[in-house]
Amino acid sequence: MNILALETIDLSASVTLLENDREKKTILLPSDQRSTQTLVPAVGELLAAEGWQPEEVDVVALAQGPGSFTGLRVGMTFAKTFAYAAGAKLVALNTLEVIAQGTPSEFQTLSVILDAQRNELVTEDFHFQEGKWRPISEMRLLPWEEWLQHLSPDMAVTGPILRRKAKQLPADVIVVPERFWHPSTVVLGQMAYEKSLRGEFSDLWNTLPFYSRLAAAEERKKSLSTQAGYLPKTSTNGRMG
Repeated sequence: MNILALETIDLSASVTLLENDREKKTILLPSDQRSTQTLVPAVGELLAAEGWQPEEVDVVALAQGPGSFTGLRVGMTFAKTFAYAAGAKLVALNTLEVIAQGTPSEFQTLSVILDAQRNELVTEDFHFQEGKWRPISEMRLLPWEEWLQHLSPDMAVTGPILRRKAKQLPADVIVVPERFWHPSTVVLGQMAYEKSLRGEFSDLWNTLPFYSRLAAAEERKKSLSTQAGYLPKTSTNGRMG
């Protein structure tokens, strides 16, 4: 099974080719350029390096979110377009779960965090059991200070936001090594491989990015709608809330 795995949750994006659950080649996209400019050339370079034609890709795996608005939209659009054109299956996975599964088992309890802007986090907790990290909480949006109060003494923390926030953590908080903070496309591809073996694929037409909150423009629109005396209809596009 040939798998193309990609994540574009922020500027530190990457793509990987896997044969079954074995990594063939990975490319890290330049963090100083937008993924809209670099994603397509990177995938082309990967395929050429392995001698694969697009139609030889069986599964496209991607981190569905949470993540940055622009990054998620770019990744989702590319993944769907490529899968449709190549006749491949799609597997979309929760970013927090991908980060968790890439974390060493030496930690027993884990809190994964992503930046939701405005000093808020998207977070989910996991416990290592029977060889895997398993969720023990709902995914939720919390202010930074409230999340700190929620941490238990034995809980390790991880997530790309720690590149900015690690120094603000209390000294007694257990921090996972930095190389595990970001979602790994190798782990993403391996998780997609397991799902593919079980026939658990995402709907190519109805799978959408999973955002932690409304975009600023949408929030302004919602605010104006509320002031006008009505609220927008409940969305089913994968956002929290």
